[in-house]
Amino acid sequence: MTNHLPTRRQKIQAGVRSMQFAFSACLASIVLAACVQNTYAPVAPVQAVRVIVTFNQSVSFDNSAFLLELQSQAHARFSHIGPVSGLTHVYSVQPLQDEPVAQLLQRLRSLPVMRSVELDQKMKIQQ
Repeated sequence: MTNHLPTRRQKIQAGVRSMQFAFSACLASIVLAACVQNTYAPVAPVQAVRVIVTFNQSVSFDNSAFLLELQSQAHARFSHIGPVSGLTHVYSVQPLQDEPVAQLLQRLRSLPVMRSVELDQKMKIQQ
């Protein structure tokens, strides 16, 4: 008669294989968790910039309807900060999408109501 019971060596080998499988599964879980965390990193909000705008003619510089019209034309949020002189005013401008400031300024300069648009180099927006 043959003995069909596993030997001590077979038991140890089965235990080692089981531990190897468990270790591999654990390692795979850790790697996948690290990948998921890196994939969904939070996106920093787009910074607002201060711009000095000179208009071609007198407009409602701080009127909410005028600011909404500017926002729709320039694809950026506008907040009136204050006047510099008659037709020149300072605004806080925040792009609605992540884009370079130079591209935003170029789009603002193309608006027919604006004579000039310059980045305010002296002040930074506090957020």
